[in-house]
Amino acid sequence: MGELNDGRWALMSERGCEALGLTYAEALELGRKLKAEKVSGLCVITEAAGRRLRPAPKPPTGGGKGRTRRDAKGRKA
Repeated sequence: MGELNDGRWALMSERGCEALGLTYAEALELGRKLKAEKVSGLCVITEAAGRRLRPAPKPPTGGGKGRTRRDAKGRKA
């Protein structure tokens, strides 16, 4: 069980590598959270393999839904 408790795991999804340096339990917990957010293709892999993947996009910060409203000409509304 030593390897499972080491921070040598990563979580990937359809979006890319979600996180690196996790214990196996942390990877499973993050996977549960992302599954609740309807993220697909979740898989626990080694950190070495995860470093070869593109990083998943980070969720937008701020109070909104993550999208900026724009008018018909593409300007911020």
